[in-house]
Amino acid sequence: MFRSYSVLTLKSIDDAERVFEGVASTPTPDRAQDVVNPLGARYKLPLPLLYQHASDKPVGEVFAATPTPSGITVRARVFKATESRTLRERLDECWESIKIGALRGLSVGFVPLDPPELLDSGGLLFNAYEWVELSVCSIPMNAEASITNVKSLFSVARRKHHVVVRLDADTLRRARRS
Repeated sequence: MFRSYSVLTLKSIDDAERVFEGVASTPTPDRAQDVVNPLGARYKLPLPLLYQHASDKPVGEVFAATPTPSGITVRARVFKATESRTLRERLDECWESIKIGALRGLSVGFVPLDPPELLDSGGLLFNAYEWVELSVCSIPMNAEASITNVKSLFSVARRKHHVVVRLDADTLRRARRS
């Protein structure tokens, strides 16, 4: 399986649901000079969300993805566990790492569907591939990989025409300091 590491632009984060949005892949050459064409992705949702490509220890799912010429935007969820202490600790560690910015990269795991083209840079261009997983990772292959924007750290509940916003004490203190 091939992996392409790319930019995680965190657009929003929902602490109650453990949902985040970001960019899973861009057409920017990675450190190996490989290019993964965002429009070449073939996939079926939900996709497994992994921690550091550990396929035997999934942490969540990608439930929305939108490929565009500039990248693939995603919405993903880190699961919550209630029964298993070991599982709960792994999921909580992953979520906390995303929230504090310790995990800033995303990595697309894929299988080529067509032979890749050789680029002048020596890298490969993947135009058609089966996207099989997305990983949250600490050291992405793409040098641009980082969290660049966090818009919200609160959960929103919608009721007909009203929006109810719940802030915990820590989030409220951070918002007042901004």
